[in-house]
Amino acid sequence: MSEKFTLNDFEKQMGQIKKLKTMQKFARFIPGASKLLKDLPLDELDKHEGEFQKFRTILEAMTTEEKDNPGVLDQQRKQEIATKSGTNVSDIDQMLEKFEQSKQFAKMFKSGQMPTLKDE
Repeated sequence: MSEKFTLNDFEKQMGQIKKLKTMQKFARFIPGASKLLKDLPLDELDKHEGEFQKFRTILEAMTTEEKDNPGVLDQQRKQEIATKSGTNVSDIDQMLEKFEQSKQFAKMFKSGQMPTLKDE
């Protein structure tokens, strides 16, 4: 990841989570491998797959500048992205909120702190 955490980094994180889920599915066929991945809460992430797909669709409708600096998004542009991606402005706002949370986690990990996960 670059020094500045961007929506491109957020998108990469979602891709890495998907890869981990795939690895977990295949690991059950490899003796001993399933033990390595069993403690990861990847089954919980299955519940969020639809959300991840929606976020990826929104990101595909954004420009490079918007991904690098989401602060440039105004209501009109959010509406255009929502129309182009087949989503709602509230979905974009939700994605941006999740992005901000991920950005804070990344900042905490970089500083050596362990974030506390809270249930939603």
